[in-house]
Amino acid sequence: MSTMDFPEGSMIALTAGTHKLFYGYLFRIRRNKNGKHTLTFFDQKKYLLRKETYVFQNSTLTSIITSIAKDFELKVGKLVGPSAKMPTMLKEEKTALDIIEESIDQMLVQTGELTVFWDDYGELRLDYPKNLAILTILGEGSIVTDFDYERSIEDSANVVKLLHEDGESGKRTMYHYIDSNNIKKWGKLQYFKVVDENLNAAQINSMGQMLIKLKNKPKETIKLSMSVGDFDFIAGRSAYVDLPEIKVKGWYLLESVDHKVTASSHTMEVELWLGG
Repeated sequence: MSTMDFPEGSMIALTAGTHKLFYGYLFRIRRNKNGKHTLTFFDQKKYLLRKETYVFQNSTLTSIITSIAKDFELKVGKLVGPSAKMPTMLKEEKTALDIIEESIDQMLVQTGELTVFWDDYGELRLDYPKNLAILTILGEGSIVTDFDYERSIEDSANVVKLLHEDGESGKRTMYHYIDSNNIKKWGKLQYFKVVDENLNAAQINSMGQMLIKLKNKPKETIKLSMSVGDFDFIAGRSAYVDLPEIKVKGWYLLESVDHKVTASSHTMEVELWLGG
């Protein structure tokens, strides 16, 4: 059977031993004159790259994902997230994935709780990185062969300004959150945002306090090269890093993982950032 005979939507399952690595659907077929065939499969998140409009009222993060997944007829697994409810949200002509990611960001700002959304072998999942910890210390004497460490304040902020516009009265109120000591060290790094008009003063204040807490520090990223690959390492999980050379010690989030597998070797390139 030629690969050209595979119908679009055909399913593929990729495993390695007990690891369930990928479950996806055929979206693209290519063939050149030499007879080389290339098949491209995507997991369920690909279906979320279509635009839609939603209005959510006092919804939790898990209920938003459940609602969207139902509309797109996607399979959902275990969803673990904050119980806090978000204020009324209007999302117009945005991809469903953007809506979910914006909701995750908003929940982080609202509660300080970071969650990870991914397709887990054919089921959409949501969980906290701390529940997905890998029990391997990455550091001296481990599988780490090289590292590249970076600290940056390019996206940091020691001043947060939130503008609230009352749709009925037209009144505009500016909320300020400032770290004067850090301004002396870094100069003035400002973050500005127009907040939802449905938020009250207490909610805006809570958002401002959380934003200054999240942004008023350097962003740390680490790229690790590893001589031995491990399929437990997937983006969204967390790992403990101990690199005395650069005084780095603590839990980091796996932002991206690139596995390189040949007939005789399995290596990894991992990018992490400080997740708290």
